[in-house]
Amino acid sequence: MRLRPLYRMIACLLAIGLVAAACGTEDEAPETTQAATQATTQATQAPTTTEAAMEGPQRGGTLVFARQLETNTLNPFELSDNGQIYAHELIFDTLVYADPKGSTSIIPALAESWSVSDDGLDWSFTLRENAMFSNGDPVTSEDVQYSLDRFANPEINTILPFLALGYTGTEIIDDRNFIIRLDRPIAAFLENISIFPAYIVPKAVLEAQGDAFWEDPVGSGPFKLQEWIRGTSISFEPNPYYWEEGKPYLDELRYDFIVDDNTRALKLDSGEAHVMESVPFTQIDAVGAMDGVTVLVREVTRQEPVWINNGAPPLDELAVRQALSYATDREAINAAVFGGVGTVPNHLIPPLKYNAPASEVAPFAFDLDKAKELMASSSVSDGFSVTFQFPAGSGQHKSLATVLQAQWAEIGVDLQLVELDESTLADNLFSYGYEITMPFLKWTSDVLVPDEFALLMTDPTETGLDGFFSAWGNESLWAKVEEAVAATEERRQELWPQIQAEWVADMPWLNILWLPLATGVVDLDALGVYHVENTWFEQ
Repeated sequence: MRLRPLYRMIACLLAIGLVAAACGTEDEAPETTQAATQATTQATQAPTTTEAAMEGPQRGGTLVFARQLETNTLNPFELSDNGQIYAHELIFDTLVYADPKGSTSIIPALAESWSVSDDGLDWSFTLRENAMFSNGDPVTSEDVQYSLDRFANPEINTILPFLALGYTGTEIIDDRNFIIRLDRPIAAFLENISIFPAYIVPKAVLEAQGDAFWEDPVGSGPFKLQEWIRGTSISFEPNPYYWEEGKPYLDELRYDFIVDDNTRALKLDSGEAHVMESVPFTQIDAVGAMDGVTVLVREVTRQEPVWINNGAPPLDELAVRQALSYATDREAINAAVFGGVGTVPNHLIPPLKYNAPASEVAPFAFDLDKAKELMASSSVSDGFSVTFQFPAGSGQHKSLATVLQAQWAEIGVDLQLVELDESTLADNLFSYGYEITMPFLKWTSDVLVPDEFALLMTDPTETGLDGFFSAWGNESLWAKVEEAVAATEERRQELWPQIQAEWVADMPWLNILWLPLATGVVDLDALGVYHVENTWFEQ
């Protein structure tokens, strides 16, 4: 048997990188490499009609996914890295979501239709008649109002409160119809309500259970919680009331938490796991040579950022931050650490809509002479020592840290490497307990437009996150962002490249590379979201 995604990613906006493991249940031998290669090739070319395709989806089986990131909470308003989000998206649903086929479109989820007033302030929605929670209760307009009010409350939505920009309330018309009211047009409104802080939850159940709700939550997504062994695994079973009739196809989905890269690879090779997350880019050939395993390389909205604490001297000096960037040989890093699959960026965020071309904003350059000149003009002309925190267990990040240590030594920077678990890294980031850090194993966008990142990472106000815990702010840049998120499409196309250029000029942190994903044969949209509801084992 092999794992088959229902949707073939033919015409994606972005090329997405996966490791495709042709796999079966644990008691059956995997297919040959040749068969796996054939299946993978079909997934990236025009659809091919096969006997199995004509038979349609097949039901049953347990999919074991070797995950690098652990799920620590099922509350979307707590820790929000991909280890949490990849579990939340199975249990919960939003009114709308990104097209699983990979286009840039936002398509119906719990809401079957919507319209917007001419002034862009009133959004009228109709819920699906069969929209239900996993306990069998219908999803109602009251649940939507309750959920969106929580989404807009910065005391509850402490993760991404900016995405509720403009929201003033939800007016209930009847059980299935409601109007979301804004105080200004928000160009990315649908994108903003398509991601995890805007999940729709059952008001009555959450109010009755309080915090206990998040231990075994009720949602309207394709799966529901089956078992959660903290630190080891989390498993899910189908939600029998899911609004997409007949889905999901699997009997069970289990995430095994395995931080170590080599251990995940061994689990895949032995057949103990069907899918491996985060194959190190330098091991793509080795993993692809495993029996029954094929590697695809495609891009998503992912970057490899290095956070700089702008409040820690001498990192508060622009010349020092710029020197670090000029001293970073990204092409060499790409070849040595990432197997050459990355792209040198020209922005501090992932590649998204409105990104200026290289002719307008040049990719980050390696210029050692320029870096030395900038250091000579700074207060630390003789160099300085600084700590660099990075995720434990990730050979890729350890290699990157080691390469940066050698490269920055050329300009007199003594980089002291500190390897920490991801929870400690996050705590240190949020408390400014770092100098330079790579706090996340993966850093991706939740939407295909830059609004989310710009709101999150440039807001200099007291309610903001201070450059997302970088102790940096730029009032001029923030003013442009405020205008851009509510501007017309024509004005947005003008403003976002300007924002990009001004952001880059400040260099508040470093973007090392834009990177693809290396993961298993599951359905992905252009954001790198796993649509396992569309996946089945092919006999």
